[in-house]
Amino acid sequence: FDVVLTDMRMPEMNGLELLRQIKQVAPHTAVIMMSGHADETLAEIAIAAGAVNLLCKPFDAATLRKTFQHAIAIQGDRWVVPKTLMRLVRRGGGL
Repeated sequence: FDVVLTDMRMPEMNGLELLRQIKQVAPHTAVIMMSGHADETLAEIAIAAGAVNLLCKPFDAATLRKTFQHAIAIQGDRWVVPKTLMRLVRRGGGL
């Protein structure tokens, strides 16, 4: 996958465990984390582990769009993003 959007709290494993597994298998995959129980420490841990960002729920479409734009920017040429998604993210619609 080019990008994964995942919660920190899940039934089988937590988001940090998933993040670490993703980065082992696919280090160029952009991972965006979200949580209803986030704080600065958790955000720092997630970002240090390789997450693009940790979004605090609830968040709006504009915040998600901006986070996707950031993910696209840091991935650079390594990331093959479908052209439709790129158009939607850049013009600010569809998400």
